[in-house]
Amino acid sequence: MMRNSKIARLLSMVMLVGAGGALAGCQTTAGTTAGPMVADEGSPSVLVSRASMPKTVRPYQRVDSVLKCIAGTRQYRNSTFIVGNFVDSTGKFNAVSPGTSGAFLPKEGTSTFITAALRRAGAEVIPNYAVGSPNDPANIRYQVSGFFNTLDFGTPFQADLQVAGVGPTANSSWAQPTLTIQLDNFQTKRNIELSQIERPITYNQGGVGANRLVGATLVTGNIAVQDQQRLQFESVNGTIGLGVADVLMKHSPVAAAACRGQIADLLDPPQDVAEVQ
Repeated sequence: MMRNSKIARLLSMVMLVGAGGALAGCQTTAGTTAGPMVADEGSPSVLVSRASMPKTVRPYQRVDSVLKCIAGTRQYRNSTFIVGNFVDSTGKFNAVSPGTSGAFLPKEGTSTFITAALRRAGAEVIPNYAVGSPNDPANIRYQVSGFFNTLDFGTPFQADLQVAGVGPTANSSWAQPTLTIQLDNFQTKRNIELSQIERPITYNQGGVGANRLVGATLVTGNIAVQDQQRLQFESVNGTIGLGVADVLMKHSPVAAAACRGQIADLLDPPQDVAEVQ
């Protein structure tokens, strides 16, 4: 009875420390880079935004709000957009990780997020990915395309420290997809605006492990709590809407003056990041 009581107390202690360790998990925020991408019209270069979204993934109230603001300016009320397939150019696929299969990022269906964002901004939309080539392209003014450009992974922190066979464990890692929303003149095929957004997705784990003798009994185990953001969902939901809002405001000074201030901190790079010409 005495030995069982000691084991019960030890397990209670491990669970308590594990809960504390989970609360102390660490999180990594990816940095910001800039790249030279020259458009035929509009802005001469494209800056990559940090675009750190809130952890509550639905709804992205600020993105929805700025799209409604653009609709309120009526700048695109009589403009027809055509939306094509979303292209994955990362070249990275996943078929072996637990719980996942196939590609890391969604592809053609991602274009529906562009369609939804344009509709919320007050534009008429022809979904080319769903219905094929339009019967009457004469009235189409703009074409919007999307691209997954890069996908990077990192594990900046790992720890497993035990004293007398008991101690905390921690693990922090991230994935960072970069996507581009491209606004083109449908008739001339000339590029008008580009918006490049990077979105860090984080994974954190904190817990406690035990590996020690209690009397004549060996007690081993690990208790951990994970916090994993969803790579596919969070890399498209809201982020694409942010890119669509960016190109629409870049192309319309009226919309920019009325609405850009709502999300300027998401789109404008910090002062310590220099533009690459």
